Amino acid sequence: SSPFAIATAAFAFLFFQRIKLPSFAPKAVFFLAPSMFPVYLLHTNAVGFTAIKRFQEGLSEYGIPAFLLIPITAIAVFVSCICLDLIRRGIGRLLNPVMKRLWHRIDNQCERLDFRIASWMNG
Repeated sequence: SSPFAIATAAFAFLFFQRIKLPSFAPKAVFFLAPSMFPVYLLHTNAVGFTAIKRFQEGLSEYGIPAFLLIPITAIAVFVSCICLDLIRRGIGRLLNPVMKRLWHRIDNQCERLDFRIASWMNG
């Protein structure tokens, strides 16, 4: 709402609009984007925040310097979320045919019920 924020957003938009990305960049973005939601969820709830804090405390017990804790933690969270998302995608691919058949059956039952209700209403 402030003029500075609007100007910053406009300049950022113009900057990113002029960047020439390599050909693999869109594929990489579409591959990584679904994994960002779990990262967000980990950072915004108490359980995830506590787990990240404990992970950092565990690393510091091994004598890892403090300036390396944040990058190592960020990489670990990012990689673990990508791995979990890949597992989720695999399960989704396995269940997709089953879910399609299930939804087809439910749709057929709804159509039959709709026909019965319409016949009953029309007398």
